[in-house]
Amino acid sequence: MSIKTPDTIRAERNLTKHNSFIFPHPRTKGLDKRRIESWISNGVDCSIIITPMLHSTTPTSRSHKILLAIFIHAQLEKIDITKPISISLKRIADILGKKWGGRVAKEICQELKILRSTNFEWKESFKEKGKTNSYMNLFSILNDVQFKAKDIKKGEYFKGVQSIVVEFNRKIGQNLQDNYCIPINFKVYESLNDKPYIQIMYLKIGLYITSNKYKPQQLSALKVIEILNIESQRYLEDAGKKHRKVLLEEIRHRLDKQPLATSYMLNISVSETVNQEDYKLIISTSKIEITPRHQLEVINKNEQLVQMLCYKTIKAMNTGYKLLTDDDKVSIKHYCEVYPQNIIELAITTYKERTAFKTQQGEVIKNKFAYFASCLHHQAHDSGMKWIKDCGTDCRYKTNEK
Repeated sequence: MSIKTPDTIRAERNLTKHNSFIFPHPRTKGLDKRRIESWISNGVDCSIIITPMLHSTTPTSRSHKILLAIFIHAQLEKIDITKPISISLKRIADILGKKWGGRVAKEICQELKILRSTNFEWKESFKEKGKTNSYMNLFSILNDVQFKAKDIKKGEYFKGVQSIVVEFNRKIGQNLQDNYCIPINFKVYESLNDKPYIQIMYLKIGLYITSNKYKPQQLSALKVIEILNIESQRYLEDAGKKHRKVLLEEIRHRLDKQPLATSYMLNISVSETVNQEDYKLIISTSKIEITPRHQLEVINKNEQLVQMLCYKTIKAMNTGYKLLTDDDKVSIKHYCEVYPQNIIELAITTYKERTAFKTQQGEVIKNKFAYFASCLHHQAHDSGMKWIKDCGTDCRYKTNEK
């Protein structure tokens, strides 16, 4: 009887398990050379061999993010990922949270070409009935990439709505469809960049949850230490129990209630083990409930007035119209339709004053749209109006609402 296991030989189900080797940091040395990683799993000798195309490099974490962005797009649009996927370069940039421009578009195209041209060789050797047998799987992550835009070789920038058509390797496409993938939310991921080890846990927890079909999971404190590759003695052995608890509590504090890229959010708690010798993370997911919107009456029916208020709002944010996401643009226009002109202008004034003060204090506002929305939220309640969404009875801005 063969000792091969499905988890060992299913290469497409191990892309995330070995993602630190397959998708290393972009500054890793030797990315333009053939790379090999070997290990033994249940008596099976395994290895991954990655061979770059001539005058090119192998995939990196940037490539991985672009793959996940396409995957997120397919999930949100309910597209069959096992078939060719049409997507604009700007859409990928928006999901990645990057400012749209020629440089970003060119980077996306280069990473897609690398994913298409890099060969992965997955090998296993095992003994069966006294004989040594080998299994090999040769594949690239993308079967095809078609660029429906200007020729990148001419050095022209990709602007506007040019699109690409991407076709995943059939098995990998099926793997992604089966949720053997880390469904990270890029906005959440970037917001954790002050704590790289929290980012790592966000990725790993996503892997555990999705590979187990969103069933509740538990991670012991020592397993978390292993994942983060922590070698400090204060976290190890019995004496490190209190430090391990502090670490788990910090992970819980930063990741609990954080959304994944899918319609789920994480629920994380810390609990003592049954023998009370250590602590563990208890991880589950729940469906994200869409906050109901109030059916506010359209007050400003003059299209020119609405456009003028939209222009003032965007100008106050000191950001270009093209840099706003489609959702932000729709929301700004809706705000300018359902709230009186004086409330919109008061919110703009408040926004300018607060941002000027924060700038003087050396603070940076990362999400200008969200900050403006909070100013408008405050002004709406202060003027006795409802906010556009149901914000509950304990809303901190709710003082004079009718």
